Amino acid sequence: FVRPDISSALLSLTGYDMVVRKDGKDTQGGLCRGLLVYCKTDLRASEFQSKEFEVFTECAGVILPWGRGELKCVLVYRPPREPFSMADMNNTASLCAMLENLSGEVVVVGDFNLPGIDWEGLYSESAGERVVLEAIQAKFWSQFVDFATHEDGNILDIVLGRQGLISGVSDEGRLGSGD
Repeated sequence: FVRPDISSALLSLTGYDMVVRKDGKDTQGGLCRGLLVYCKTDLRASEFQSKEFEVFTECAGVILPWGRGELKCVLVYRPPREPFSMADMNNTASLCAMLENLSGEVVVVGDFNLPGIDWEGLYSESAGERVVLEAIQAKFWSQFVDFATHEDGNILDIVLGRQGLISGVSDEGRLGSGD
């Protein structure tokens, strides 16, 4: 979905290609905000599409040439709802299905809004959050963000991938309110 009242030219950045644009359809209560994925022009990126992306509230991906193959980068926004609750609207189950079906060299980044996960201990009191953790562990992925990404001290924004694929993540500060 692309909003007709906001031109892609208005969102353009010099030296970057807008590879994916998915505007939020409904921002009531933070359910859909929209996603933009830019890549440096010389990277030759293309949109990565998956049927699992279509049933998830907000998810987008790009494919980058990587050695002799390709690297899939997936951007996820999971609304802040109790996992597997009625308000969750099946997003957590869709997230787990999407993670399970990703293959090859993959990096997943985004806001999972799962504040109860102890990423160092790989545990949560919440059964719903544990289901997400199990999906990540089944892929043998690591979570690379080790600093709070929310003002309450939680790690909500995460970077997932296999050890050796990601060299590190640094805290560059917050963008502003509502991030």
